[in-house]
Amino acid sequence: MKTHTTQSSALLLMLFILLALASCKKDEQLEVLNPGMSFIVNGTAKSATGSENVYATKGDGNTITITAKLTATNELITFVIPGIRGKGEFPITKSAEATYVNGPVPAANRHLANSGTIRITTFQSNGVKGTFEFDSSSLTGSLKKITEGSFEAEIQK
Repeated sequence: MKTHTTQSSALLLMLFILLALASCKKDEQLEVLNPGMSFIVNGTAKSATGSENVYATKGDGNTITITAKLTATNELITFVIPGIRGKGEFPITKSAEATYVNGPVPAANRHLANSGTIRITTFQSNGVKGTFEFDSSSLTGSLKKITEGSFEAEIQK
């Protein structure tokens, strides 16, 4: 009788361990097939493709920076979202920053967003997807309206 109880206990223990291991949540991975960003600036369509031009980095405090470089036209767009924990809507100037640079001299051509939204629709440990739109202005008074933006980027380690 004692052997039967010992075998039953061992079987229950193995079953418990198996269930515990199976229920552990795996870190979901986003398969970034087409790293890219597209958007419209004052009515003109723009896009950047490839992981060398569109990428994300993760910094201290769960800050994520998403960057797109349009090297042929000397344009750059950057988003900074501090404290991100997952998908959501991030109003610019309250919980996110956006910058658009259009020209070879960044200081003279930098447009800082003063309103808009970045929406993260997918956020995993290795990739991020979303949409955006914002209004921006430069120190010289130049205005840029960025609309219909979307992006997919791999988070670089």
